[in-house]
Amino acid sequence: MTNNGPRNSVGTLVALLWLCPGLALADEPPALVTVSEIVDRVTERGFTQISEIELSDDHDMYEIKALDSEQRKVEIEMDAYSAIIVELDVED
Repeated sequence: MTNNGPRNSVGTLVALLWLCPGLALADEPPALVTVSEIVDRVTERGFTQISEIELSDDHDMYEIKALDSEQRKVEIEMDAYSAIIVELDVED
């Protein structure tokens, strides 16, 4: 019986990565939604005159200032990875 140690290990690893492509990406952080995608999502929801888009200090939320359909100033908090609006505040 021969011992193919490293060669067998490499072959096993290649087979696992081929069968489970998600394993190769497990260490990569999720991608942030781009600013152009944020603008598209916000305008699709009826907001206009976007005056500010800022990424929060912990990089998990975008803070967006715009006008709503009634021309009120609003601040929108949007998840930086899914572009889901999690909070909407009307400014005084």
